[in-house]
Amino acid sequence: MGIKTLVKNLLRVKKPVDLVDLSPPTRSRSSSQSSYDEPKSDRPWRSLIDRKFKYKHGSGTTTRRKAYRNRILLIIFILCVLASIAVGTWYALVIALIKRLSPKTPSTGLQSITKAWQGPSDSLRLLSPWPQDFSRDISPIQLHSHNDYNRKVPLYEALAVGCVSVEADIWVRHDGNGKEVLLVGHSSKSLTAQRTLNNLYLDPLLQILDNQNKPGAYEDPQNQTRPVGVFETHPHESVVLLLDFKSSSTDLFPVVLAALEPLRTKGYLTTYTNNTLTLGPLTIVASGNAQYADITSNSTYRDIFLDAPLASISDPRYNTTNSYYASTSLKTAVGHLWGGRFSSKQLQIVRDQIKAASDKGLKDRYWDTVGWPIPWRDYVWKTLMREGTGMLNADDLESAGRWNWDYCVVAGFILCG
Repeated sequence: MGIKTLVKNLLRVKKPVDLVDLSPPTRSRSSSQSSYDEPKSDRPWRSLIDRKFKYKHGSGTTTRRKAYRNRILLIIFILCVLASIAVGTWYALVIALIKRLSPKTPSTGLQSITKAWQGPSDSLRLLSPWPQDFSRDISPIQLHSHNDYNRKVPLYEALAVGCVSVEADIWVRHDGNGKEVLLVGHSSKSLTAQRTLNNLYLDPLLQILDNQNKPGAYEDPQNQTRPVGVFETHPHESVVLLLDFKSSSTDLFPVVLAALEPLRTKGYLTTYTNNTLTLGPLTIVASGNAQYADITSNSTYRDIFLDAPLASISDPRYNTTNSYYASTSLKTAVGHLWGGRFSSKQLQIVRDQIKAASDKGLKDRYWDTVGWPIPWRDYVWKTLMREGTGMLNADDLESAGRWNWDYCVVAGFILCG
């Protein structure tokens, strides 16, 4: 063999050896073969995404419409999760705000009575033994407890907040013995034998003032020139009991005069006598069906004063000798508050009425004010206080007396009211 022949044999390309087919099995293979031969994916989640959310023409994974729908559903799901996290965070912040901004309730004898009170008989019973911290650290505020008798605890809830005025609707009725009694209730259908003016207001107030004026063991009685009132921090603050006459004034007035005798005897009432007005720990004001003629029937002495009509306060007959309040419905006085805001004309009406009452030494009071929405209510309260109203009429005493009105609504959430 020559050298050329040897070189040719070495360089000759031999037929390639058949290699094992490692490609994925075709569809023609049996199921048993594919179960063993198919390689397992290292990333199953990616395969799932490819099958559900990607569309490839001719791939056989999913239709175009299904892929589009699945993507939309995924986006909605993600947005819902994010929204849930945001809402949860938001509510957590609100709860923290409520805890931080909520006014602290003072621990007093009044607060203990409101917690233990169950019925009209408790109004007097819970005053014995006398709580020495009865009105401790409570500062009186010019706030009127509207329809006070409808509260869970009449009189005491208002005093615990610091209200200097409470309201009771009264009717005269005959009991089984033919005796005339004063019942408390908004309508005649709501009257009960237990809810009397004496049970809910007159007897408790008498007992409170008796205890507040009881001389101490080391006190010099000569230093006390006149009886002190309900609030220890302001002993000369007079509490107003507004009696809304529901029965006729002719029937009610003499009965009310008689019921006030125990308070009158001890010098606890504000009086007008000998052309002199003397402020006492308790001032009685009559409204509703109370008549001017009945109030002024005694020209030398009176201890029931009128709630004069604020709209007619320019009438010269209304003055401090016969009246204490000058009241009217805010809606009647200025009309509807569009958007919960005073117009310039409405605000001027309020200013003129407040000034007219103040010039006569009377306290103006607007009832039928906005109660809801809360931001509208707070705006009306702030406006009336800014304009110098004599007495703020309120149904929600906690919000009116303890809350900072600027914090009542935070980021759209109502924290009070």
